[in-house]
Amino acid sequence: MERETHQTWLVWGDTEIEAFLDGYWLTPVGVDDPDLLSMIRDRDPEWEPPNDDVENLDDLNNSCALVVSTITEKEIVERTAEVRKSLRGYIRIK
Repeated sequence: MERETHQTWLVWGDTEIEAFLDGYWLTPVGVDDPDLLSMIRDRDPEWEPPNDDVENLDDLNNSCALVVSTITEKEIVERTAEVRKSLRGYIRIK
């Protein structure tokens, strides 16, 4: 049996996914990460990226994008199973 190796993934959806990936190395992706956001938009053009550059915090949207390190694809699927509608996609980046 081949063992899956831990890798780095770009994960996106809404803010609920972050809590289910707690315990892994998470790096938020925001407006200052145009290359990563472009990777997502190429695969999911309907997704609205996080608008973390707003002045009024009441104007923040519910979008979330994260770089998740030291996790397997199976762990992503298992950890986010309860919030499947919140997870829009993931891409292996390393």
